Amino acid sequence: MARMNLSKITLEEMTIASSGHGQTVLLKRALPGWPLRLSVPGGVTKKPLHERTPLVIATDLSDNYYELPEEYACNFIVILWHNTTDGKYYGLSLARYSSMLPASWQEEWTRAPAVRVLECLLALQEWTRKSPILIGTSAGCHKLMGLVDVARSRTPAFTFSTVVFVAVAWHPSLVPICVEAFKNEFQHTKVIVYQHVRDALCPWTNSMQEAWMGLAESTCVYVHVIPHKTDANFCGNFHDIGSLLLGTKPFWHLISTPRVSARFKKMCNGLHLGMGYDSEWFEPTDQLSNFHHMVIPLPYQ
Repeated sequence: MARMNLSKITLEEMTIASSGHGQTVLLKRALPGWPLRLSVPGGVTKKPLHERTPLVIATDLSDNYYELPEEYACNFIVILWHNTTDGKYYGLSLARYSSMLPASWQEEWTRAPAVRVLECLLALQEWTRKSPILIGTSAGCHKLMGLVDVARSRTPAFTFSTVVFVAVAWHPSLVPICVEAFKNEFQHTKVIVYQHVRDALCPWTNSMQEAWMGLAESTCVYVHVIPHKTDANFCGNFHDIGSLLLGTKPFWHLISTPRVSARFKKMCNGLHLGMGYDSEWFEPTDQLSNFHHMVIPLPYQ
């Protein structure tokens, strides 16, 4: 895929975000119908742009997301990828969402929004050459999978530092596409797949297990499935598990610091990442108001 230039107004809006004091700017022309918000937490006086890493956060079906902890936020240039404003759709699906129709999140999907997000990331290379980090929860994971597919189609492929999938749903084309990409073009990309075996909304099916566990042998892929025996039921559906990973300091320290891919899984295991052992939790203050359904269970192993 050839490089496409963003409109001048979008680049101007990005400049406004970089020169402000942590303000968030809506990139109005970047992705019509799919709001993108860009922010430089703390502004450039807190940390210069070239020292920051682009971070894409893809919202879930209800447009919720986990905000960055304040003490780590200045490490990133943040792109918040909201859902389409044209109705309720699951990720990049072309069909309107219906909880009764699996086809509404498992069939055809659109590449167009992912192409525009990639263009934004390419434009950010004017500020920083650091490879982006992607974080998605639930339906947001499908948006990130589409972005991975678009990025691998570019020549040369646009690479990512780390990709984090939390409570991801099965998709018969997107999941295999992603797994294949992480085996080939993105074999050095650090990957975290975080799921609950009893997830009622995004079940850990045999297809999911076969696909993701096929990556588990890689030294830079960390797949953790919370087992049956758990001290918390995560609001009854075993789906809202994000706080157990994204609400901990070791997670943000891990992705904020450059890591050698070959040691990544070993480091995740050493930190008991997402296993409930960590005592360094972020409290759900105003800064973390979108840490919805925050649950702090006891260690379950």
